[in-house]
Parts: sequence; structure tokens; C-alpha cells
Amino acid sequence: MENLSSQLSSLASQWAGISQWLFPALWLLLSVFAFKNGRRFSAICLLLAGASSILLSVLFAPNSSFTEGWETDSPLNVNFSYEPIGFLAANVLPEIINFALVFAFVGLLRRRG
Repeated sequence: MENLSSQLSSLASQWAGISQWLFPALWLLLSVFAFKNGRRFSAICLLLAGASSILLSVLFAPNSSFTEGWETDSPLNVNFSYEPIGFLAANVLPEIINFALVFAFVGLLRRRG
């Protein structure tokens, strides 16, 4: 049973590493196709979501120079009084990603007139 647990933990860790870069890359690729199909608003939103996600991954990567000297490299544990720019990045970038994705997919679902 312990072997299965360690295998699932290893698989989850690998998936987290892959999906951290896979989804933003897919959003950037979708933005190219949306732009080619005349869906400029959706393309801009997908581009914004992909770029924000990549920026968040780079800023809060383990041993990042952005988090050097901090007590944590996790965006969830950044205190405003400790690192205001890190706190803002940790809280604003995920919201930009979420709203940009919602607006992009709403724009993709709308029919052109």
C-alpha cells in the first residue's frame, strides 16, 4: 500500500511540473489560431492568460531570484508586510489568468455577426 502511495505521489508531482508549462503553452497556441480566425479579443485574452501563467511560474519557481531571501517560495504564503510586490504578484496574476480565460472562451463561443 505504501508503494502505491509513493507512486501516486510521484505521478502527481510529475503532472504538476508538466501542467505548469503545458497549459500556458496551449493557451498561447490557441491565441494564434484565434487571431488567424478573426477572434482578436479572444486571442488577446488567451495571450494574456498564457503570459501571466508563465510569469507566475517563473517568479515563484523554486530557487527563483524573485523569491531569494524569502521564507517561502510558495505564492500562497507571501505576506503583504513582508514582500508587498510578491504578495501582489501572487494574488493578482492568478486573477488575471482566470478572468482572461473566462473572457477568451466567452469570446470564442459568441457568434460573429
